[in-house]
Amino acid sequence: MAQAPEHIPDEIARQGGAVATAERPRQLARLPHVHPALRWPLLAYKGLAVLVGLGLATNILLLLAAVGPAGFRDAAFTQVRALWSLIQGQPVASGVVLALLGLLFILAMGAERQYEAEVETAKRAGVAAAGAEAGRQAAREEFAQFAARAGQRAAANVAAVPEGVVSPSGLPRPASLIGRDEALERLMAALREGANARDGNAASADAVGIFAVEGLAGIGKTALAAEAVARLAGDRTAFPGGAAWISCEGLTDAEGLGELWSRVARALGAEAVAALPEAERRRTALRAALHVPDRPRLLLALDNIEPGLSAEAVLDTLAGGQATLLLTARQAVAPARVRALQLEPLPDPDAVRLFTQRLRQVDPARPRPDERDDLNALVTLVGGLPLALELAAAYAGVQRRSLAEIVAEVRHDGLEAGAMHATAADAATAQQRSVRPRFDRSWAVLSATQQRLFAGLSLLEGATFPRAAAQALAHVAADPSSTTGGGASDERVDGDLDALVGLSLVDPQPNGRLRLHPLLRKYAEEQLEAMPRPTVERLGDAAVAYWYQYAQAHRGYAGMDALEAEAAGLMGALAWAHAHGHHAGVLALAHALNRYWFVRGRADESRIARPWALDAARALGDLREQLWAYHELAVMQSLTGRREEARAGYERALALARQLGDLREECDEVLAIAVLDAEGEHREKARAGYERVLELARQLGDREVELRALRGLAVRDRKEGNAAQARERSEQVLRLARELGDQAEELTATHDLAILDADAGLLNEARPGFLRALELARQQGNLAAQSTELQNMGALDLQAGEATLAREELTEALRLARYVQQPSLVAEARWWLAELERVEGAHEAACAGFREALTIYEQLGSPEAEATRQRLLALGCAS
Repeated sequence: MAQAPEHIPDEIARQGGAVATAERPRQLARLPHVHPALRWPLLAYKGLAVLVGLGLATNILLLLAAVGPAGFRDAAFTQVRALWSLIQGQPVASGVVLALLGLLFILAMGAERQYEAEVETAKRAGVAAAGAEAGRQAAREEFAQFAARAGQRAAANVAAVPEGVVSPSGLPRPASLIGRDEALERLMAALREGANARDGNAASADAVGIFAVEGLAGIGKTALAAEAVARLAGDRTAFPGGAAWISCEGLTDAEGLGELWSRVARALGAEAVAALPEAERRRTALRAALHVPDRPRLLLALDNIEPGLSAEAVLDTLAGGQATLLLTARQAVAPARVRALQLEPLPDPDAVRLFTQRLRQVDPARPRPDERDDLNALVTLVGGLPLALELAAAYAGVQRRSLAEIVAEVRHDGLEAGAMHATAADAATAQQRSVRPRFDRSWAVLSATQQRLFAGLSLLEGATFPRAAAQALAHVAADPSSTTGGGASDERVDGDLDALVGLSLVDPQPNGRLRLHPLLRKYAEEQLEAMPRPTVERLGDAAVAYWYQYAQAHRGYAGMDALEAEAAGLMGALAWAHAHGHHAGVLALAHALNRYWFVRGRADESRIARPWALDAARALGDLREQLWAYHELAVMQSLTGRREEARAGYERALALARQLGDLREECDEVLAIAVLDAEGEHREKARAGYERVLELARQLGDREVELRALRGLAVRDRKEGNAAQARERSEQVLRLARELGDQAEELTATHDLAILDADAGLLNEARPGFLRALELARQQGNLAAQSTELQNMGALDLQAGEATLAREELTEALRLARYVQQPSLVAEARWWLAELERVEGAHEAACAGFREALTIYEQLGSPEAEATRQRLLALGCAS
């Protein structure tokens, strides 16, 4: 990996210090080069100097020892005179010695001067190198600051999500749509036309109600569709129900379809449909909700339909009702059923405008007049692909590269305009050729910290992600040796994030969110795979830690909307922890999300995550965690109709509870098995189980569990015809509920007592009971329960001959059922209104009502479908 930007221009480096020389400076500790002919005299001179020095030192010490300090001076002069006399007595020898000593001295002095010169040169080179490194560091810092400022300006231009648009993952609306005005007008006109045509001919819905924007990745499909949705959301004539934007990125196969049904249902406000545990039930209920005749029309946009997602299944479920569909995809989607708008690359004039706008966002003074020819050449070479144009402009601006240099790079990379106009068969190759080299160029100028951060962002699942999650990764990317990155300042990590935005590697979104284009996400994933494993592990651990803290900060019912908004990111962190053996992380996240999964009907996540939790508990050898995981896995299996598997899971949990000697856990498992037996009509087993739970609850003093056991026994008594015992236990449940302040259980017990009265023909007693249950439902804001109680009251009044009152009650029940988008309640209310029409002699209206109820029952796979079919036959209603 590059440790620093290698393409910073020299003029930027000079602002921070000297430019690095081509040669590396010699190290000061290294012996300088000396010519071989001069080495021996230098060594001889030094050796002789050492011998003479040792001789003189020895003589001096001997003199000092012999004569003492007082006579030392006279003795020393005597020795010098003797040596001089000796040399004078031998003139030839003394001359040779002196000549040799002189020559050695001269040669040694020359070598020393050469050594000192080389040392000085090395010192100067070291100073120059230090200055050059300081210059590069200053240039890196200036580059980072410049890129960060560009990113801040880009984020400031993000368009807001308009009212009327439901966009769980954000609406990726562009700051501007240069060159797409005509395409936008054509798309909006087609959508309005399709919405209006549906009123007169619902049978031709596939011909007029499904539209697609298709084209290469990076061509601007999502931007065009998002802008159309933003503008049409306020058109209450065409779309009185507003608009919804659903990201389909990463959704494939059957799991992807199940998740799509949930996302669409939540966007429509149909929480009950989204909470259905089985994907097929979700699909049929969603289709029924979209086909309610008086439902306001809406625009439903599905962005980035993946090749692995069944387009036919999507259209079979969502098309033909009260929604006009707008799809975006890189590939052709059901061509026989869709009106497609093929988005082409930008023509050169528009490409120039887009490039100029993006470059000026980074550097307002560019492009300069002298760069005009290079700009024209560049957009022709890039081929009109908006993503490539924005990346090149951001790169040129942040790096302060001349457009001539960018043109040279593009040519060097082998890009051609013709690649952008390739045939469909060559589309994948063309788009790869057109943007991959630009990704590589932008990657190369990132610092090591920014590279780690950009690669790590691929760990954040979802079409968009919160900036806070990216900041958590940025801290670790800045300090790869730490699991928290606590040493990095907030200013630094924000600067790194803003630099990625400034280079157009990350898109800013409304509400402080960020987005990776699908092609850039794939590129980031590849870069992450190439990084050292410890770095990847620390980044992944940081993502897990962030999402766990997020889940902890949004506990309880009040935080479930926040968890819903980040479902993809939370699940992505859990998947990473499982894949990398982070067992503690798996269990921590599973515990934090467990209640949310149950309440919001996230059965698909539960089906995947709970076996992971069991694997983690086994790996850790934690019996209590294994008990919990077995129990929760069995809950999920029971909700999805896999009763035998659920029973086996509860029994394993029960065995562990008994092994641990935990009576409370034993009580919970026995209760779960009893409920399962009751649903399967294993009467004796169910009764025995409830009685054992009642015994354990009283032993533990747990009145809430006692209440549940009593309610289970009361239901068994009512179903077995023991009305007196059922009433007694229901009254006990009611008293306990009131003592505990449990309004939901009070509502249930009140309803059950009213049902007992109605079954016994005590209509005068039953009606006050249903009325009291209705009051409780209103106090709790439970619209579904209100619809149920109104239906019961309407049925009683119909039997009592109060047709007018019955119609009012049943009509309100139907309205509420449709409002909460619960198809089963809609079918029941429609059935009773049809019965009212039959009693009043309105034969055709009665037949129409029963047919509508039958359609919904058939879609739901309800056993009531057969009874309704028989009613139609008895009335002689034509099919």
